[in-house]
Amino acid sequence: MADKKDENFRSWYLNDGRKFCLKAGIKPGARIFEFGAGPGTYTVPLSQAAGNKGIVYAAECDKDKLKELKEKIETYRSENVRIYDTKGKIDAGFGEEFDFALIYDVAHYFGADDRKKLYSMIYGILKKGGVFSLFPKHRLNDPGASGDFGKMGWLQVKKEVLDRGFKYHKTVVSRIPHAGNFKNERLMHFIK
Repeated sequence: MADKKDENFRSWYLNDGRKFCLKAGIKPGARIFEFGAGPGTYTVPLSQAAGNKGIVYAAECDKDKLKELKEKIETYRSENVRIYDTKGKIDAGFGEEFDFALIYDVAHYFGADDRKKLYSMIYGILKKGGVFSLFPKHRLNDPGASGDFGKMGWLQVKKEVLDRGFKYHKTVVSRIPHAGNFKNERLMHFIK
């Protein structure tokens, strides 16, 4: 089992992750902001999809995950990644400069007021027409659902984001990693 899991991740970092990012709408040369980058599961593929003319700002606050992120960036030679230690703050301090922003599997860590601040921050750093991609894991009926986010269904999460000024764009379904395994998951895409 571990060999299959290792092979899936090797394939993710070498090719499948890049394909996923391109399918999700990342274009070569894109400026990307990843909030809650964790150990780099999506950072490396984002870097590959953006290419050497693009840039990925990988924002994370957990010291252990920041260390893993740095190691992964070095291992996969993701030279267009800039690590941003949020120090636990939601405000990124950037202007409207990003083409694409994503929050994957971290929204559930925040209460309703902080999620609103988070979505507003993302809105503020995206260029007009920029894409916000959300992987709203641990919502109602998901394993590990907890807190107020765990009581929200798909449409409630969508409304919460729309209330910050975004327009709904589409749902993307893809086989992506979560908690060490690969599953088909749904992502929400919004446009500024």
